[in-house]
Amino acid sequence: MLQVKTFRALSNRIIIFSFIWMMLSDAQSSSWSVGIFAVAAATWLSMWLSAHSGIAENTLQPGISLSGLAGFMLFFIIQSVKGGIDTARHALAPNMSLAPGFVEYTYRYLPLGRSREVFVNTLSLLPGSLSVEKHSESLLVHFLNINAVQTSDLIACEKQVASLFGLSCPKHQTRPVNS
Repeated sequence: MLQVKTFRALSNRIIIFSFIWMMLSDAQSSSWSVGIFAVAAATWLSMWLSAHSGIAENTLQPGISLSGLAGFMLFFIIQSVKGGIDTARHALAPNMSLAPGFVEYTYRYLPLGRSREVFVNTLSLLPGSLSVEKHSESLLVHFLNINAVQTSDLIACEKQVASLFGLSCPKHQTRPVNS
């Protein structure tokens, strides 16, 4: 018999993956012949990974906020478009003005667990940045152009992840590291 907590987690995942499928397929009803299997596989994999994550039960963060999810998705889309434009600008420029380097970003409020993992992976998915090394209190991030790194972008990303998990946000610090 499914426990209430497991049923809620399963239901939330089905809703979220169904919504993602609808966005990917432009809400065409004919796509559900494949989508039902994609949603089922994504849900199963998500439940399996969650159960085998090795994170102790008492370190799990609160569930995902639906309003936070909407804000996070909008943030991610906007950042991806901005990054794509920047990448195209660099690719078409006669001389690419790249200055690779590292920033060590100090966590201020994201606890160990899912929220921090989402933050780390989100930074790696955004164009021009790659999470390199996780520490207990900080994250080393590589940027293609260290001169264009703005602390406000890192803070905005962390705020969006916090909102996604229903967490509050105090001030953050970053400090450049020699490359």
